[in-house]
Amino acid sequence: MDAFRTLKANTAGQTDEVLAGNFRPIQALNQRVIYMTPVVGAAPTINGGHLLMSAVVCLAALVWARY
Repeated sequence: MDAFRTLKANTAGQTDEVLAGNFRPIQALNQRVIYMTPVVGAAPTINGGHLLMSAVVCLAALVWARY
């Protein structure tokens, strides 16, 4: 991010002007459809089967420890 903050918006021979504050305002949808792209490289989630098996193993360990 630091490298992007040092970018200049000038051409050769002009004074240095930091490239900042150039955000684009939010636009109206105007009947457009927005699709969500899945996040690549996201952390894996625990599916229902693994969660259930984990709960069963923990409960079995607790019951086993009582006897």
